[in-house]
Amino acid sequence: KPYFDHGFIAGNQISLADVMIAPAIERLAANLVTFRGYDLREKLAPWFDAMEELPAYGAVMGDPETHNTVVRQLFGLKKDEAHLPPPPQYIPVTPGGAEEAGQCLKNNLDAVVADAVKNSGVSEEDADVVRVYLQTLADSLNFSSFLDSDGVGSVRPMSPHPRPSMQELKELDDEAAEAAVKLAARKRAVGAATIAFVRNRVSAPRDMSA
Repeated sequence: KPYFDHGFIAGNQISLADVMIAPAIERLAANLVTFRGYDLREKLAPWFDAMEELPAYGAVMGDPETHNTVVRQLFGLKKDEAHLPPPPQYIPVTPGGAEEAGQCLKNNLDAVVADAVKNSGVSEEDADVVRVYLQTLADSLNFSSFLDSDGVGSVRPMSPHPRPSMQELKELDDEAAEAAVKLAARKRAVGAATIAFVRNRVSAPRDMSA
């Protein structure tokens, strides 16, 4: 702890040590408070404050919801089986273009769904799954909707179709449990293909007319 009391590990400037530990500290801060009730962020507040004032770090830092989602999917936990983390004290500045993109995606959702089904390689029977992931993407881009009256960020949308929780699987027979896991995995694969398709499309805007 004494190393973190004044901000960065090695003084008043970022060092390689800060860069090396940042991903691990991020994950610990997000998951300890959610799954064990231990607020690491409160203990290391000077370090977090110093790091989050750096634009370069703000552009690449992870978010607690994503770190929590990874743990839930790995261990089959449901959202209500753990304490939700408190809203982060700092929200990096997000360009207005993200909100504009989210609103544009919402306004043209039907057309984008049809384009994705036609050109991303997913089956037409998965159109509803494609729509869910695109709607979630649009909601996630709408940054201002996650700010409360004090301008503090709240929880962003959960990723659709998580792996069934252990409790849910225990209530099913072996065959049904296996089918449920495979179905959720298949839907997540469709979602991954959908998001990859959108990423490739926006990276080649001249091709958007297709």
